[in-house]
Amino acid sequence: LRLSRADSVSIGRVRDEIGTAKTSAALGWKLGRVEAEDVLLCRAALLESPLPPNWRAEIERGTGAVFPVTAADLMPNLQGAALGARLREIEARWLASDLTLIKAQLLA
Repeated sequence: LRLSRADSVSIGRVRDEIGTAKTSAALGWKLGRVEAEDVLLCRAALLESPLPPNWRAEIERGTGAVFPVTAADLMPNLQGAALGARLREIEARWLASDLTLIKAQLLA
């Protein structure tokens, strides 16, 4: 049997996130509900550990979250590759904070 391209991409995203330390909410924001659930279920199975507390509610919190910083917030000081690199760094900090840092904290 062959997987569709969309299924292959989805499985790849899940596989790539299994070994990360992203929280349930961060996974929900980054992957959406279905793939975030798949990641958490795979982690639990592979590590033979229980699912995190309130994991479904945390995924839903993540799917509804909005990244508080936009490229416009960093311009005109940054452009091109430097702008993209700074946005990725800010996003990583936001995800590590479990989606709790606000715009002012992220830009400081």
